[in-house]
Amino acid sequence: MNGKALDETSYLPKGTLPSEEAFDVRVPEGHLWVMGDNRGNSYDSRGHMGQPGGGFVDAKLVVGKVWALIWPWSRAKRIHTPETFKNIPNP
Repeated sequence: MNGKALDETSYLPKGTLPSEEAFDVRVPEGHLWVMGDNRGNSYDSRGHMGQPGGGFVDAKLVVGKVWALIWPWSRAKRIHTPETFKNIPNP
């Protein structure tokens, strides 16, 4: 992120790789690059790289921020920003 690798071990399921496919993108201003937490089964920005828009999401289309996991009920919890994002340099 912003030229710095993220340590994603704190929030990805144990044994999950950050990505099984290599990619190198520069996110245009006003857009987002999204990756699912279930990386092996997520059809996220990586799955849309060859399509119009290149996998980027216009930030204007975002209507909210995840703050809780409620289903399945046995995994319900509040969602906080992982520590790994605190030391990311500004673009």
